[in-house]
Amino acid sequence: MDYLKRLLNSRLISRRFQLPSARTLKVFALVMAIFSSSTSLYVFISTLIQSHPAGASDSVSTLHAIGGAAANLFVCALLTLMLLVIWGIYYRIVMDICRGVVRFIHWAPGAWYRFRNRAQAAFYFVIAIPGMLWDLGARFVGAIWRFMQWIVSIPSRWRNLTGKEKSGVVFSIAFIGIYFGTFVAMYPVARKLSAAAPSWLIMSDAPFMQTLMIDLVVGSFTAMLLVTVLALIASALRQALGKR
Repeated sequence: MDYLKRLLNSRLISRRFQLPSARTLKVFALVMAIFSSSTSLYVFISTLIQSHPAGASDSVSTLHAIGGAAANLFVCALLTLMLLVIWGIYYRIVMDICRGVVRFIHWAPGAWYRFRNRAQAAFYFVIAIPGMLWDLGARFVGAIWRFMQWIVSIPSRWRNLTGKEKSGVVFSIAFIGIYFGTFVAMYPVARKLSAAAPSWLIMSDAPFMQTLMIDLVVGSFTAMLLVTVLALIASALRQALGKR
């Protein structure tokens, strides 16, 4: 009996087979017992009645009746087992379907709530696009307006600067122009160096990018040297003019 319980509770059977409650099994067993007993009794009586007209003795008729009743009990036992297996299989299927329905019922409100919130957020985002574009346009126009105001205010800002500040601005603009102008002036040299460079050099398969890289390197060293020399000359001239 313990082996039968362990077999019914095993993982292999519990996946596809599930018995109903103990009270339901007791009712089922009682119904099948009444059905088996009544049909066996009917087979026993009918066999006795049919054996006497055939000329069988009482002992033979009784044996035939007992054998028929036993065979009927055996068939009823097999029928009971078959019905129990079918019941357990379909009971498991029905219970799985019910669990799935219950899980769906519990999942559906939250899923609908999340879908509604996301759809609502997407709707609000779409209807907010014109306002966002208008805001960006207003900011862009405001930035252009502030830039134009800054350009217009340059003369007054320039007049408010001291002589030392004005000279510093002039020298800074001049040095920046010289620094970037060196790259432009060194571009033909960089192009010749790129044309004469070996094929194994980096970016040899992209001549234009290679020329820009060489121009960046050569122009940077040349600009730093030139700016340093001009800064020393400007500093010496400023000191000489300041003493006078």
